[in-house]
Amino acid sequence: MQGAVQLALTLSAETEDHVLAATAWSLGQIGRHTPEHAKAVATANVLPRLLDLHLRQDSSEDLVMKVRCLSAYTHVRT
Repeated sequence: MQGAVQLALTLSAETEDHVLAATAWSLGQIGRHTPEHAKAVATANVLPRLLDLHLRQDSSEDLVMKVRCLSAYTHVRT
């Protein structure tokens, strides 16, 4: 489940919206796999960063949509 950790590092360091959107999508795919994978995503502490990206005025529509989908899924799973 090291993928979630690596993606969390990407999420914290990256500035390009298309890469951030792909990272959010990837985290969603990992989290959907099994409950253990969902826990790995949650414990990678990505949710505060995703919320920041969602609320940021200059986030692309694609990024906001992918973060929204991931956060909705996380809410249902917890």
